[in-house]
Amino acid sequence: LQSLLKEGITVVMSTSYLDEAERCTRVALMNRGGVMKSDSPDALKKYMKGEIVEVVCDRAREASAILSGHPKVLEIQTFGDRLNVVLGSASRDLRSVEASLAENSVAVRSRRVIPPSLENVYISLLTHPEHEEVQV
Repeated sequence: LQSLLKEGITVVMSTSYLDEAERCTRVALMNRGGVMKSDSPDALKKYMKGEIVEVVCDRAREASAILSGHPKVLEIQTFGDRLNVVLGSASRDLRSVEASLAENSVAVRSRRVIPPSLENVYISLLTHPEHEEVQV
């Protein structure tokens, strides 16, 4: 596909693997047969509000439930033993999040600020339809 693109040939591709879509020049994120947003991967990532902190912890589902009501948490996305916790500001809000987990005996093994992926954007659009600009 890359060699075809270098030749200037347009390639239309459908995939549910958003890491593959990250390599495209334009992406349309769809739900229920409609386009939610369509733009370049970098432009789509700008729709994520706040900063994403990847938290690796024991009992990720329990940690997600604990943080779902936390006033500093804008959104939580669970990926196995990892949580992507969306905060307004990681430097300002992370201590409070970690304290809530510690109070509930959830051990945090690691945490780091990560850039948003298309998967983060897609999940965010699905869980916050008010950010969606449906196109027909």
